[in-house]
Amino acid sequence: MDAQTYVRHHLEFATASPGNRVWFTLVTNQASGGTEPNQQPAIASYAVGDLAAQPDGRLSGRAMHYFSDRRTPNSPVVAPFDENHTDDLGVDIALEKGEVVLTLTAHSWGGGSQALAHLQLCSGVLCGSGGSIGHQSDGACYVVSLAQTIAPG
Repeated sequence: MDAQTYVRHHLEFATASPGNRVWFTLVTNQASGGTEPNQQPAIASYAVGDLAAQPDGRLSGRAMHYFSDRRTPNSPVVAPFDENHTDDLGVDIALEKGEVVLTLTAHSWGGGSQALAHLQLCSGVLCGSGGSIGHQSDGACYVVSLAQTIAPG
């Protein structure tokens, strides 16, 4: 199966019934920044949520975006992915001109967005590269898994 078939399969499910949703998990990672001995730690991030089919044929949703460099203050353990310091992330997945395009919108930062094209299906998940998360490196690796679910109610 290729990336387009994978996304089309989930889009068809989402449009089959009003309660159908596509659950997504987004994970990013990137290289550490800086030079030894002043190297900055790499940043990993994740977001989990559901996507609904839109009239224009894309899957769309929002989720809280967690980051490894945002640590829980005053914790007995230095804990990354502080739930009190997340970003509001918009996620859109579309098929455009035979390509899967993942658009991420940072609503917490004024709505700036980036589109990742040329996504591939790697071991059953979408993967590709795009802009950095933070300023430590030039780019990041993005991985997205999709699963079918039915919204309660």
